[in-house]
Amino acid sequence: MMKIKKVFNNNVVIANNQQNQEVVVMGRGLAFQKRPENQSTLQKLRRPLY
Repeated sequence: MMKIKKVFNNNVVIANNQQNQEVVVMGRGLAFQKRPENQSTLQKLRRPLY
């Protein structure tokens, strides 16, 4: 489970992972209709960058 901090566009977000590390997550359409502070599984997860 990840907690979204900032949505850049439909494909890129900054989120906190389970260890409370900040990660940049990229994937096609993964942030579509998502809002910051939402708990999300980010099912279309492609590339987490630590």
